[in-house]
Amino acid sequence: MVESAGIGALSIPVPGGAWLPASVAALQGVWGLQGLGPSVGSYRRWQVSPELFLATLAALSLVLALWWARGRRLELQRRIIQTLFRLGEDVSGAASPGEILRQMRAVLPRLLNISGVRLYIYNRVGNSLVEVEVNPEARPVSTPLDRPQGLVPSAAAACVRNAVLLAIPDVRRSPFRRRKGETDGIRALMLVPMMTQGEVRGVLVLHDRERVRPFSADEQLMAQHLANQAAIALRLMEEQTVHEQLSRTERLAVAGQLLSGVAGELRQPVENIVRMTESFLYRRRGPISEEEMRAIAVEAEKAAEILSRLVAFSQPERGQPKPVDLRDLLRNLVEFRRHDWIVRGIEAHEQIGHDPVWVLGSRGQLERVFLNLLMHAEQALADAPEKRMAVSLAVLGHRALVEVTYSAPAPRPRTAEDRSETSVLMEGLVRGIIQSHGGETRLVRLPDGSSRMEVELPLAPDRMGLRPALMGEGFKPRLATALLVEPDPGAREKLLSLLGRRGYRVVPVSSAEQGVDLVQRLRFDLVFCAAQLPGLN
Repeated sequence: MVESAGIGALSIPVPGGAWLPASVAALQGVWGLQGLGPSVGSYRRWQVSPELFLATLAALSLVLALWWARGRRLELQRRIIQTLFRLGEDVSGAASPGEILRQMRAVLPRLLNISGVRLYIYNRVGNSLVEVEVNPEARPVSTPLDRPQGLVPSAAAACVRNAVLLAIPDVRRSPFRRRKGETDGIRALMLVPMMTQGEVRGVLVLHDRERVRPFSADEQLMAQHLANQAAIALRLMEEQTVHEQLSRTERLAVAGQLLSGVAGELRQPVENIVRMTESFLYRRRGPISEEEMRAIAVEAEKAAEILSRLVAFSQPERGQPKPVDLRDLLRNLVEFRRHDWIVRGIEAHEQIGHDPVWVLGSRGQLERVFLNLLMHAEQALADAPEKRMAVSLAVLGHRALVEVTYSAPAPRPRTAEDRSETSVLMEGLVRGIIQSHGGETRLVRLPDGSSRMEVELPLAPDRMGLRPALMGEGFKPRLATALLVEPDPGAREKLLSLLGRRGYRVVPVSSAEQGVDLVQRLRFDLVFCAAQLPGLN
């Protein structure tokens, strides 16, 4: 209690015996307390000066205020770092420079308290800086690196040449201002080089139109981090463009091989038609006979059939896959080529059975695949001493196996430039189509010097004759096509087995690049992708 209302000594009643002697001595030394004795009574009277008490309260208040301010500052820094990381992830996944600029303009002005953001891409071929626009229809402005015009382009050119960050607190004192009043309404400017693997790919420009301000070290560090993220995104865009160009070139090469094969098929019937018509026109030996007319009609029908197969293959089918009788397809192809085999002296045997074998897919594409395999066997047997060929069809489990065996060794490709027709067929066109149907292709060199081309295709789920209890009472087979992107062979085989039993037609690939290529050419209902992929993510 306080003894008097005026300014004087402050007395604090304390229960006796509640303090230890050590605590009392400490309080006497630190607080300057008086009247503390070792005797025990009902109450002790403690006297403290008001000035010391108020100073203690002020010190405690200051400590609490500093602790609260520190917590607020840490929370603000945590939010800034989270926003910065989120923006970096968005920038890394951007699909175009305009999208990068749009994402930065949506976040950076509020995050760094600036007025605007610009982005320049360094064009190495033209040795110039191209300003990025958010609107893709806007015409880009290019600035030569050796003759920049204007305050910001001049500073950006210097940033690229020196590959260093430039922070200009006051542009009126900047050496890049060549004329008085040339500030473009900007008061402060920071230019950050976008670096990746030691190369400058552009410049990130941050400007403030309202005040002169020095950019702190933390702000410069954050801006440099974002600029490097943008440079990585630009590098990924360039690599994706190069990959698409290479993939397009490979597809054109495969298409050239296909057209070359079709031209070889068409040459014989067209030459026969020309020979017979010339014989009729120039010899003038009377009206054409019915037998000659029938021969011309047969050759013309053969040429028309070749062209119809080519047109059916070249047109991509976007509808649902349909059941195809593989036995009927092979029987028609064997009958189609049998006459040529007899002319070339090829002894052909077929073992395709009598029961239909149903698979899901495009009949036109499968016809093109097996016709290419048969023609390859014919070409390989052209110089062989023994010309024997066998075509067989078997059902193994839930898959159909087609084998084309011929008594000639398959050539081995020596270099990437010297690739044989076998590698083009088995690794290019044929393999791509069979994989799109959920199958596999193999080229086997047998010990006796002959070769065998194998094609495996999954059977149609509704043609397997499976009981519902094997897959569950509520199971209904679906004609769905799924793309499986999995680099691990073991996991890929396990997922293939599981999805195949559930009625899906699965196309397995081991990399994202192969998956992107297939998605551009075929239609998929589902895509299963591994979480960790090498190369393109």
